Amino acid sequence: MSEYVAQYGEGRAVEFPEVWNNIEFERFVSPEEAPAELDKCLRGFGADVSHFGPDGSFGVTTSSDDPLGAAAVEACFLAYPYDYQRPLVQSDAQLEYSYNYAITFLVPCLRAAGYALDAPPAHKEYLASAGGGLWVWSPYDSLNFASDRRWSNYPFDSPELVLGRDSLNDRCPPYPEGMEPEF
Repeated sequence: MSEYVAQYGEGRAVEFPEVWNNIEFERFVSPEEAPAELDKCLRGFGADVSHFGPDGSFGVTTSSDDPLGAAAVEACFLAYPYDYQRPLVQSDAQLEYSYNYAITFLVPCLRAAGYALDAPPAHKEYLASAGGGLWVWSPYDSLNFASDRRWSNYPFDSPELVLGRDSLNDRCPPYPEGMEPEF
């Protein structure tokens, strides 16, 4: 994540060097601790007030109408990104179970529904990436619902709808029962 933030900032440092030359990944934060960490970060860039709603919404007031505020918000969210993975996977046993679920149930289920999937990562690669908190592979990553003719070209209540995203999630649940993330 540190490398990603550094690379991301390089491309934006021309416009707002005071933000992008001074931001780096600090740590992942839980949704509960995010308001305090993001508020502290935003105030470091001159925000007078930051408001965080219970639904994850936020607002920022800066001392001027300078567009620096929007850049600071973007930078602070990169410095303290939400860690949505932790509520889902918390132990080595859960990582193993998730991978086995995807390989033995989810991949065959999606293929039976007519979807071509990318090759899954190797077991070690999956464990390393999921344990690092950056990315958790899912067979659903291969799907492009926006261009899938099975549902995107028809109204949602159309009888021509063969297998839409909602029914696909029912038929091939993305997460094992009891391990659904709590976003």
